[in-house]
Amino acid sequence: MALSINIQDLIKKEFQAGLPFMDGREKGSLVTEMEVHITDFGFLKEEETGEQYVAFNLKEDDNHFYFGGNIITEKMKTISNLLNDKQLEELQREGLKVIFIKRSSKNKRDYMDMEVQ
Repeated sequence: MALSINIQDLIKKEFQAGLPFMDGREKGSLVTEMEVHITDFGFLKEEETGEQYVAFNLKEDDNHFYFGGNIITEKMKTISNLLNDKQLEELQREGLKVIFIKRSSKNKRDYMDMEVQ
């Protein structure tokens, strides 16, 4: 006898890692040099290292969620700390206008940066 669909879904949901706004979306790859709007965002914690990194949605893409590297994570933490709850709600409604830019460090390592427009 198979488990009912409700029990199966409940267990499956419990073991999915992520934030609620990521549900029903696949991981996307950031497009550079194009203006987009970040709406929902939150921070996930890497269990092994304890490091946090940002996950977010874009107003222009209903099918994907995105992860940010160290630079984008730090910038989103700063934004999160600057805004009160009402301002964060407005950001979610309107979207934070940004452009993602691929850059190279002095050591010739590529990384993704984010400029607020």
